[in-house]
Amino acid sequence: MKIAIISGTKRIGRKSHLVAVYLQKLAQAHKDVTEVIMLDVADYNFPIMEERFDRHPNPPARLFEFHKHLVAADALIIVTPEYNGGMAGSLKNTLDYFRTEFNYDDVYLIYS
Repeated sequence: MKIAIISGTKRIGRKSHLVAVYLQKLAQAHKDVTEVIMLDVADYNFPIMEERFDRHPNPPARLFEFHKHLVAADALIIVTPEYNGGMAGSLKNTLDYFRTEFNYDDVYLIYS
């Protein structure tokens, strides 16, 4: 099984990234897991979304890499702090690029 973990904030001093790293280590130790990839929104630093990846005339280069990891994953774990009653803006921006890569109806967020 391939697992993608999205670390969903780029805020300075973020604590939720430590949770994402911990989950990555746990997943890597599981016998049924063949690959765990960390998709850190701070590393990708996508610009404000203008158009979804599949419709964008000239998508930022790293969108292709992120897309590849999303579609290859058998499971997706999203780690985000709660900001003002919702997910981090950087995570929302990232997810908006990839509407067709997964069905939001099947994604559950747990805020910590």
